[in-house]
Amino acid sequence: GIDDSRIFTLRSLEDMDRIIEATDAGMRAVAIGAGFIGLEMAEQLHHKGLSVELVELQDQVLPQLDKKMTMLLESELRHHEIGVTLGDGIECFVPTPDALECHLKSGKVLKADFVVLSMGVKPDTQIARDAGLTLGPRGHVVVDHFQRTSDPDIYAAGDAVETEELVFGDRIALPMGGPANRQGRVAADHIFLGEKARPYPGSLGTGIVRAFDVVAGITGWSEKRLIAAQRPYQTVTVNDHQHATYYPGAKPLTLKILWESESGRLLGAQASGFEGID
Repeated sequence: GIDDSRIFTLRSLEDMDRIIEATDAGMRAVAIGAGFIGLEMAEQLHHKGLSVELVELQDQVLPQLDKKMTMLLESELRHHEIGVTLGDGIECFVPTPDALECHLKSGKVLKADFVVLSMGVKPDTQIARDAGLTLGPRGHVVVDHFQRTSDPDIYAAGDAVETEELVFGDRIALPMGGPANRQGRVAADHIFLGEKARPYPGSLGTGIVRAFDVVAGITGWSEKRLIAAQRPYQTVTVNDHQHATYYPGAKPLTLKILWESESGRLLGAQASGFEGID
């Protein structure tokens, strides 16, 4: 049932125009996926006067962060009467006369007038595959430090490429605006300047999102990624305030850092709270 006209994705400004045109106050909305896009869509649909349900396959909102660092964000969503269903995925969509039924894997059914899918991205790289370029294991275009593909006369930049991450030097793909912008500039510089151009330095995967009054951000590696990669680490979480408590307006802030056990090298950091997260 994924081809129903009431189901939308958000990839371009034109998609956003269609979403704005299709939504109205009083409608029931379901957002599938509670990552950056899902959280932002849930908040904006709430501001437009829709009742919103958020569904996430993982057992937490914002799966890019470690679970405990997202609890305040989840609480803020529920405080604004956004329904949050975690640890459950979409099975199918069934159209009925009065609604589009969202059937979840658990058997739960949510009724919607409008659905937005934000379940993640996969690279649209068929043109690169047809051209015989080298692709990574998940289909991303492999590029060097100057954004050259396996064919040195073809450059690639942005969401669909695989580059180096700065902590361990692994190959990663980041569908984010900041790296895409930098990579495009590197490609252009190399086309005009050759080896005089500065190479792309790599990515940390820094991301930040706000839902209502709560902000959460991450840079580098999360604990769950380090565990999955079987890399040794130490971690500490600090609960404090964004400025001295004797000064008016102090608000709670949680900061988590992870470092390499032997060298003490910083591997990643996460923060959540009401102010000062950026």
